[in-house]
Amino acid sequence: MAWTPQEGGLQEVLQVIKDSSQTDTAVQQATTLVRTIALVLWLEPAPNPSLFQRLQTFSQIPDYACYLAYILTYMHQEEERIRSVAGLLLKNHAVVSLGKWAPPVLQYVKASVAAAFNDQAVIVRNAAGQGIVAILGLVGPAAWPEILQQLLQLLDAPTIDLQVVRHVP
Repeated sequence: MAWTPQEGGLQEVLQVIKDSSQTDTAVQQATTLVRTIALVLWLEPAPNPSLFQRLQTFSQIPDYACYLAYILTYMHQEEERIRSVAGLLLKNHAVVSLGKWAPPVLQYVKASVAAAFNDQAVIVRNAAGQGIVAILGLVGPAAWPEILQQLLQLLDAPTIDLQVVRHVP
């Protein structure tokens, strides 16, 4: 799927991710990264109702998963921490709503997460790996044979680093 984010939507999603992971002490007391990720799974009350409402609104957008995948995989100018939060939000969003995704959205997300698994940043690879596990668990291996082939190829690499990042662009 050739998907391109709308700039306004991309900036809005990116800003919510940044707001959710501020390191400023005052902001951190209102909302922390762990609590934000838990919010997506609705495990606890919202520390910041505005942020919670924005996350809920985003989750209703049909291509929200594509925005998260795009940030994780292609926004190399962003901090690795921000990209990894997008990956974790994507994983959680998949667990909650993957069955509602249109086939082109799922196709784009699978391709993007597979590409992010080859990222040079460990934290981004870890987030992508969690996304792969979640999606693979939901769709099954028969629906994503390409990822199995990619993972098997990485096992043949001569070093651990190459096993993790064999095909970095």
